Amino acid sequence: MSSSDIPCICNPASLVIDGIDYPYSQLWGSALGECIYTPRQTASEIIGLASIAGYAVAFLPQVWHSYQRKSVEGFTFSFFVMFAAGDMVTLLGAFLTQQFATQRWLAVLFAVESVILGVQFAYYNLVYPRLERRRQLRTADDDAATSSAESALVSQPPPPQTVSLAASLIPMAIAAGVALARRAASSSTAAATAATVLTLASAPICDATPELSPAAHTAGWVTAWLSAAIFLVSRFGQIRTNYKTKSSTGVSPWFIFMLFFNNVLYMVSVLLRIDEVSATKMIEGTLPFLLGSAGPIAQDAVLLVQWFMYRKNTVVPVADQNGEEESDSDLDEDEEGRVQKKRPMSSSSSS
Repeated sequence: MSSSDIPCICNPASLVIDGIDYPYSQLWGSALGECIYTPRQTASEIIGLASIAGYAVAFLPQVWHSYQRKSVEGFTFSFFVMFAAGDMVTLLGAFLTQQFATQRWLAVLFAVESVILGVQFAYYNLVYPRLERRRQLRTADDDAATSSAESALVSQPPPPQTVSLAASLIPMAIAAGVALARRAASSSTAAATAATVLTLASAPICDATPELSPAAHTAGWVTAWLSAAIFLVSRFGQIRTNYKTKSSTGVSPWFIFMLFFNNVLYMVSVLLRIDEVSATKMIEGTLPFLLGSAGPIAQDAVLLVQWFMYRKNTVVPVADQNGEEESDSDLDEDEEGRVQKKRPMSSSSSS
């Protein structure tokens, strides 16, 4: 058997724990660059992959929510900036501190999602209002078309129907992880046999990591802790805005739920392998990443409670989307002091 038949090997080829011999999995070694032996390590990888799958679609409810509303109003700029800054710093820290493969994949995914959300945020703040004003100017001479356009802009769109998307992808990710684990188990025995034939000189080590310079190493743990600090306060601005406006219409609840759920999965996947982390790596890399997940979990829980409390509240902006201010006679305040638009009097009363 040549070294080309097996891309990498693990050293040692197996671990003996409590009298049980656990050979390494060639599938995990080749696919993730991780030396996985025990069922606990396998469970950690499956949960980590499930969190990656969940994060891959976590931002879609927010993108769809903003698209339907044609606005990012209520989705605070501070939330987005802290979210994006934390993701970019996490990307650097995950690679410079040589975290587990699933952590590095997540960091890349976070960065991509931040870019997508940033493009949409800029579009609906800078580009879309100009395009809308031009469209309105082109139809200004047509009173009927203008009236129809104003009616469409003022009316609130229905809530985004992302339940089926978010709810279906989670079990799919878990099922894929289970199938991957079964395949990994079936390949373990063959991998162990191959490992006895190959020597360390003839094949690369699956979990080998490059040596970092002292400067890169220092930059890694600094960025890891900076990322944790950012995420620990990342949702404060959104929580404050929701509280002041008594509304959470700017943020999709499914976006927050997916962030909450996937952060929990991420933490569980890391904690399952916490005994493998050295004290130095714990302080310099793993601990800040755990804190960077625990903080958002608590904040996302607050945002979900706010959504439940304010879900029936809507805030109608004083200036409509045509850029014209509503007169004071068209506005009123409800019993809680929120600005509401007066309803036109109907010719017939309703029960």
